[in-house]
Amino acid sequence: MELRIAVLSDLHAIGHSENDSGTSYLRANPSPSEPNLFEDLQDTIKKNGIKADLVICPGDICDRGDQIGFTFAWKNLHDLVPIFEAKELIATCGNHDLDSRYASTSAHEDPDPKGALLQANPPFPFGDHDDTDRFWSRNFVIRQPLPGVNVIILNTSAYHGGANGELEHGRVSSRTIKSIVDKLANMAPAEINILVCHHHLQPHLAWSSSSIDTEYVKKGVDLLVALTEQTRKTWLVIHGHRHIPQIVVSTSPSYTALGAASFSRIGDQFSNQFHLIKLISEPASPHMPLGGEIMTWNWSRAKKWAQYHDPTRGLPPICGFGYSGGIQYLSEQAKKALGAKPFLDWDELILAVPEVKFLPPEKIESFRNELRINGMNVLMTDDGIPKQIGKTT
Repeated sequence: MELRIAVLSDLHAIGHSENDSGTSYLRANPSPSEPNLFEDLQDTIKKNGIKADLVICPGDICDRGDQIGFTFAWKNLHDLVPIFEAKELIATCGNHDLDSRYASTSAHEDPDPKGALLQANPPFPFGDHDDTDRFWSRNFVIRQPLPGVNVIILNTSAYHGGANGELEHGRVSSRTIKSIVDKLANMAPAEINILVCHHHLQPHLAWSSSSIDTEYVKKGVDLLVALTEQTRKTWLVIHGHRHIPQIVVSTSPSYTALGAASFSRIGDQFSNQFHLIKLISEPASPHMPLGGEIMTWNWSRAKKWAQYHDPTRGLPPICGFGYSGGIQYLSEQAKKALGAKPFLDWDELILAVPEVKFLPPEKIESFRNELRINGMNVLMTDDGIPKQIGKTT
């Protein structure tokens, strides 16, 4: 089974002038002289014929509870759905979407962190009013956007605006975990299982070399264990929050987490990126029950949305996840595919050794090293995309 997912995270749209502290490129209703990342993305989608079954946004649609920014970005997210020819937009709220900092003028006398989101048009997060009410009352919803696909949409910011310190991390309660498991127990098993949330469920590995990450979801690991025990399947987790793109693969509990990059932030360590995931489920495979190919576009003022590789700035243009076999084996298979030929186009290599598509960035580098050991090299385009393998002269 295959599923294509477009991922746009941490938009941080700004509309109120008092919120414009130079932290986001994404301004509501930008003038012709200002960046327009949504317009640029629409152009890229049309130019490249990009299709997706689902459009997913794991939160922080606006910046610091900015209602004008939220309205602008929420509409633009909906506008992308027909351009992708997608079945559904799936979104959750981030800590910035709630007015848990009491930024509105009436917040101190009439605090209501989620009040503006309850009045959103189109309704947030779903056009289905029953699921929208359930999301806000139960802190989660399980959607089935396509046959064989279950998507849990979780509100990890549900406790923001409450006790002191809750702003500093995400949370899922034991009661919510039990409710999710009970709901799954009464549903037909799905071949593809996805969890969409804003905060990361475990400490972020790439956060900092000098400090400990404390903003992850409290009881997040408990949730992962419960999900995998209930379904006996590998889960894909899509989250945002840290603006740091990374791929984390775990076998116990069995899941792959994609930490999505920011869509529009200024001054972050990593590039603003948009991801397209081609998810492939092969439950009978001994090496890859759930795998994915990831294509990534970076945004800059000069290039707009473009595919190019900067190894210090985020995910490469093409990578993947899911393959758990040996890298030496792949190198040997590549050598057999090359045979007596002086070179082999990358597409031909993928046809001969399809597992290469499912290597994450660090394993891609290991694969290239193994090729060198076996007397082969990879020719890259100027944009950092593999083009050919050939024999070392």
